[in-house]
Amino acid sequence: AGECDAVKLERDGVTKDRVRVIAERDNVIQDRDNAVQERDSTSARYSELQEQNVQLRTTLENNNDGSEVLSDQNRLLQQKLSELQDSNTKLQQQYREVENAGKRLIQEEEKLRKELTKVETNFSTTRSKLEAELASLKKNLENVQSEKEGHSSQVE
Repeated sequence: AGECDAVKLERDGVTKDRVRVIAERDNVIQDRDNAVQERDSTSARYSELQEQNVQLRTTLENNNDGSEVLSDQNRLLQQKLSELQDSNTKLQQQYREVENAGKRLIQEEEKLRKELTKVETNFSTTRSKLEAELASLKKNLENVQSEKEGHSSQVE
C-alpha cells in the first residue's frame, strides 16, 4: 500500500506537471498566435505606409512639377507686369505732354481772345470814326452840291 501511495503521489505529481506543461504550452501557443496576429497587423500597416509613401512621393513630384510650372508662369507674369509698368510710365509721360500742350493752347487761346477783343474794339472805333467821317463828307458833298447849284442858278 505504501508503494501504491507513492506511485499515486508520483502520478499526481506527473499529472500536475503535465497540466502545468499543457498550460505553459497553451500560453506559448497563445503568445505565438498573438505574435502572428501582431506580425500580420504590422505587415498590413507597413504595406499601408509603403502605399502612402508612394502616394506622397508622387504628390511631391507632381508638386515639384507644378511648382516649376507656377514658377515659369510667375516669371512670365512678372515680365508682363514689368512691360505694363513701362507702358504705363510712357503713357503717363505722354499724358503730361498732352496736358502741358493743352495748357499752352488754352493760354494761346486766351491771348488770341484778348487780341481779337482789341481788334474788334479797334474795328468798332475805326468804323465809328469812318462812318462819322463819311457822314461829314456826305454833308460836305451835299453842301458843295448845294452851293454849286446855287452858283449855277446865279450864273443863269
